[in-house]
Amino acid sequence: MAHYIITLSYFCGAGGEQIAQALSERLEIPCYVPHVEARHIRQLAKRDSCILVGECANYLLRDRDNVLGVLIEAPQATCVRNLFYWKGIKEPEAQELICKDNQHRTAYYQSYTRGGDWRSPSQYDLTINTEKISSADAVNMILASARVKLGDRVNVPNTGMSAKELELRRRMPNKAALLHCKWFY
Repeated sequence: MAHYIITLSYFCGAGGEQIAQALSERLEIPCYVPHVEARHIRQLAKRDSCILVGECANYLLRDRDNVLGVLIEAPQATCVRNLFYWKGIKEPEAQELICKDNQHRTAYYQSYTRGGDWRSPSQYDLTINTEKISSADAVNMILASARVKLGDRVNVPNTGMSAKELELRRRMPNKAALLHCKWFY
């Protein structure tokens, strides 16, 4: 079985860290937050299946057919509440942290992508709003999307889709845009 990569970018406070960790556990593959240069990200992507968090990985690996790019987002008010709940950060500090984090990510992404916007859903195969979708359902949506886009490359745990549903989705012209997971019926 060929290897595959899931890149995951996220808004500060949207739950991306938790989702990446849960994916890593479900898929039994490593999760990296590289904090390294582009060359190292490309080397990781050549070797083994893994989850790469942030660091423009979605952009650096955009031309590979064994990559699923995911963006985890949520409205700022939700991110502020999450930061308070998870880390005890009060609203003014959470607002400031989110603002600084967004500025840093934007500058970093733009410097490596010649002006690209990391928050744009068009940069990814799948975008999930965690205000509307729980972290557990987000993991299942990513797994279902991986089965659709990556097919036989990935041994994804069962997500509740029948073989017939999976085959229909594989034949769709734009798999990511037309994905309708079973729990939305």
